[in-house]
Amino acid sequence: EPLSRLKSVDLMICNGPANPGEFSMQLGSAMIYPLNRRDEARPLATFNGQAVRAIAGIGHPQRFFDMLTEQGMRVSGIAFPDHHRYRASDLQFDDQLPLLMTEKDAVKCQKFAPKATWVVCVDAQPDAAFVQRFDHLLAGLKTCHTQPD
Repeated sequence: EPLSRLKSVDLMICNGPANPGEFSMQLGSAMIYPLNRRDEARPLATFNGQAVRAIAGIGHPQRFFDMLTEQGMRVSGIAFPDHHRYRASDLQFDDQLPLLMTEKDAVKCQKFAPKATWVVCVDAQPDAAFVQRFDHLLAGLKTCHTQPD
């Protein structure tokens, strides 16, 4: 969103420490699954100590690579521009390393990604103050849009 959009929002949430007037959230990741096989999800720790290749076409790809490194992986990361339109050639590498990517990227790659492609599930965990304020705003909307019987 452009910065001018901030004048019309009710709440602002950021990843990491919040500035005045903002709410904080943390990204947590606990699961990973083979592309197109979500029912085979397992703990991200499955790859602890392993060398992996990771790609990310998101706003802050290094954050994704750092998270994987913090989980104990040896990461060879390749950053693509945010909203990158992937082609099969983007995912061709000369090694047999497992390929890890975000859910956002996986949606774009599911038809042509290599077999050893894994999707990392990342969950946003907003702070309690955000949840309380958000619930309050939603309750106000419900009241405004309730029709009399």
